[in-house]
Amino acid sequence: RLVDVSLVQPADESGRNRMLEPVRQYARSLLAQPGEYDQVFERYARWIADEAERISVELWSPSARAAGAWIHSQHSEFLVSMDWAIEHNQPDIAVRIVAALGQRLIHEGDVDSVVDRALSAVRHPAASRTRQLAVGAAHIVMMLWKARRSAEALELMEQAEDVAETTGDLVAQAEVMHRRAVIEADASWTRLESMDQIDAAIDQLREAGVVHANRHLWNRAIYLLRLGRFEEVKETMAERDAWWRATIGSPDPDALQLLGDLQRLSGDRRGCVEMHVRAAELYRADSALFSEAWIWQYVVLEAIALDDRELFCEAIEAGRRARERTGGEAGPWMRVRAASFEERHADVLSISRQWADELVADVRSDGARHWDEALHSPIWRESPFFAKLLPIALALEATGRVADAH
Repeated sequence: RLVDVSLVQPADESGRNRMLEPVRQYARSLLAQPGEYDQVFERYARWIADEAERISVELWSPSARAAGAWIHSQHSEFLVSMDWAIEHNQPDIAVRIVAALGQRLIHEGDVDSVVDRALSAVRHPAASRTRQLAVGAAHIVMMLWKARRSAEALELMEQAEDVAETTGDLVAQAEVMHRRAVIEADASWTRLESMDQIDAAIDQLREAGVVHANRHLWNRAIYLLRLGRFEEVKETMAERDAWWRATIGSPDPDALQLLGDLQRLSGDRRGCVEMHVRAAELYRADSALFSEAWIWQYVVLEAIALDDRELFCEAIEAGRRARERTGGEAGPWMRVRAASFEERHADVLSISRQWADELVADVRSDGARHWDEALHSPIWRESPFFAKLLPIALALEATGRVADAH
């Protein structure tokens, strides 16, 4: 066996093996004959794109966890294949990977580098105007929006809409329409037209037989939560959870997260913690590492509100491990939470001011929107989300917007 003679080593529990780096380097040197390396790598990159499309279907099946684990194990291979395709004027290969996996590509590692790769693919002049291009661009719009790169997101949104209209593909049009509605809902939390667009996109995807159409019920529920329509949130997430259980065979972690938020709003903080911890466990089992890392921050907030030191320490440690698994650091949120538990005044203000310095550039464009959200949304007023106002207020003050800061 190759393992016994140290030519390869086990890659994971699936039985796959990987070459040792010296062997890989030697193999590359043998391929460095005229034309041979590119021919082999093109076949490999196309195979990676084929596998990405195949596995994207399994993400919405009882094999979802195995599919998520495979994506996690192959993360670097996706990025290497995208790089090769872009550099060798074959962007369609990279576009296929982005369209198939979407935000799964940013569940570990550096977000900006993944987004920049994906942008290079969909903006490449040789990229074909296909369904994959429209859907891939729509995925990247959401990545950019979440990374606070709003101007780029809106510019790419127009490209995605143009391509979707050109193709005449109903699935592409529905996916793009859904992203537009989510962005507009995020920018204006009382824009009821966005709700109608989200519902229309879900209906169109269902009619087209898209297996994951119901996953977009999450965005509908988030919008309802912002409007304070809590009973409708429960109904929407119950529908999504039933679909998730029937399709994947386990509880829906997103549903648990939102239902935990509702528990908190009703005053049951312990119930909220229980649901959020369960959601974190499911995210980890599903290899949704970014979501796991994010939700532990909410558990930290609840621990502070409950004055529960033991829970606080457990959540901080769990959040740190989750962030490490994504390739990131604990970040300013965890530093602020730790200080707010140990020293409720001086240290939290000091660390928040450091964080405010990091936010200054973003606040110049986004601060007003966040302030309006805080004033007009019941979810901000009645939950630990309100804690976000401290660093935002400090950043507003640092940029001279004293009245808004006060």
